[in-house]
Amino acid sequence: MLPLRASGECLLEGICVAWIIALVQFRLFFLIVFSVIFFGCQELAFAADQYDADTQYYEIPASETTTGYPEPYVVVRPVPLPPTPVPLLIIFHSYGGSHESFLTETDFVNTAVRQRGWMILSMLGGHPFHRGGLMSQIHTDLVLEHMQASDGDSIDFSRIYGVGFSVGGGAVLNYAARHLNFSGWRFAALVSASANLSIAHSYYEEPHSQLEYVHPLVMGGNPSEVPFHYQQYSVLEATNPSISESFSLDPETYPSIESDLSLAHNLSNIPLFLLHENSSSIPGLYHLYAQTFGLYSFLLPFGKANYEERSDINNHSWWVIDSEVACEFLENHSFEMPLGGRYLIDRTMKLFSFDVERGSEERFSAFTFYRYPTVNELQLLEVRNIQSLRVELDSLDLTATLPLSLLFLFQDETINEVRIFGYSAAPQEVLLNGTIANGLWEWVEDENAILLSPQLGFQKWTIHPGGTL
Repeated sequence: MLPLRASGECLLEGICVAWIIALVQFRLFFLIVFSVIFFGCQELAFAADQYDADTQYYEIPASETTTGYPEPYVVVRPVPLPPTPVPLLIIFHSYGGSHESFLTETDFVNTAVRQRGWMILSMLGGHPFHRGGLMSQIHTDLVLEHMQASDGDSIDFSRIYGVGFSVGGGAVLNYAARHLNFSGWRFAALVSASANLSIAHSYYEEPHSQLEYVHPLVMGGNPSEVPFHYQQYSVLEATNPSISESFSLDPETYPSIESDLSLAHNLSNIPLFLLHENSSSIPGLYHLYAQTFGLYSFLLPFGKANYEERSDINNHSWWVIDSEVACEFLENHSFEMPLGGRYLIDRTMKLFSFDVERGSEERFSAFTFYRYPTVNELQLLEVRNIQSLRVELDSLDLTATLPLSLLFLFQDETINEVRIFGYSAAPQEVLLNGTIANGLWEWVEDENAILLSPQLGFQKWTIHPGGTL
C-alpha cells in the first residue's frame, strides 16, 4: 500500500528513480513503469487530507486463552497513523459471524477509518455462536490486553466506542456494563441493533437454540440451573423470563424487569443509540425488538438513550445500522466520569474509582454513589453484598486537603472495611455521626490510606486532614 506523501517528495522520487533505472538497464520499459508510479503518487497527494486503511490479522493461540479455543482478531488502522491518539471502534459480530464479518457486511472501514482516522478492532469472541457468554468475555478481555500492549499509545481511551448487531448488540452492551474502569477500558458511547439483551428470555423464545445456551463455555446450564450466569451476561432480567409478554413494543406496556438483577443500571450514564429493523418483518425475532425497546424504556429517565425502528429495513442484517449515522452519533461523545448512579457488580473488580471486593459469588453486589466536588462529599448508599471498598479521591475530583464528608448506607453486614486513598499523613480527626470515632478507624501508613470500620445502616463520617499528598 502506498503511503500518502507530499507532492514535492513524490515528484523527486518519481523522476530520480525512473531515470536511474532507465540509464542502468537501457530499457525504456522501466521509465514508463516508474513514470506511472510517479503520476499515481502525485494523484494521491491531492487526497492527503483523507486516510487509507491498513488491515492486519492476529491470533491469540489456544494455549493463552484458558478455554481451549484460539482467538483471532482484526485491527484496521488509518494510514498514515496520526501522531496523536485516535478513537477506537470495537465491533462485536452477529450470530454465526466472525471477526472479519464487518469487512464485507458494514461500511465502517470507510466511515470510521478512511473518513475519520479512527482505528477498528473486531474479535471472534471464542466462537461464532458465543451468545455473549463466558467464553466471549474471557476472549474479549485477552484481545484488549493484547491491543493495549501493541497499540495502547495510539488509542484515545476517552473515545472508545462500541457497536454490535444481534448477538453482538447484546454482547457489546453487556461488556460495556461490566467494564467501567476509570483508568482502563470503558466506553464513551455505544450503538446496538436488534440485540439479545435478556438471555434467559431469549432462551425460552428460541427453543431451537437451547443447546447452544447450555454449553459450558456459554451459560453452562438452563436459566433455572444457573440463573446468575444468565443475569451477569445479560443487560435485562425479566420478572418471569419464560413469559413472552415480558417485553413489548407497546409504549403503554412497561417491561416487566427485575431492576436489582439488571445490569442496565450500569449503562445509565453512557450515550446509547438503540435500533432494530421493521418489527413486523421477522415475527420469530420479535423478542429481540421488544427487548431493545424494553432497554430504551428502562433507560429513558436517565436521558442518555436514543431509539429508532428502521421501518425501511425488512431483513435481519448489519445494514440496519447506517455506518455514517452511527459514526456521527459516536463522535459527539467522549468518556465522562459520572456524578453518580446505581451500579451492579458481578465479580471483584474496579468500577470507576472504586475497587470492590464482593461477598457472595452467586449474586450481584451493588451500590449507589453520588459525588459532590464543590462541597467535598461522597455518598455510598444502598450498599449490599460488598466486603470491602477502596476509594481513590483524586479521580472523583474530591480532595484530601479539605474536610471530607462520607455518607454511607449499608444494607447488610457483609461490609468489613472502607479504605480512603489520597492522604499523605494521618488525619487530624475522624468523626462518626458528629462524635469522635475512637477505635473505628486507623491510619495505614504503608498505603497512605485511612481504613474505616463501617456500621450497618446509615452513618456520616467526617475526616479532617492532618496532611496531604
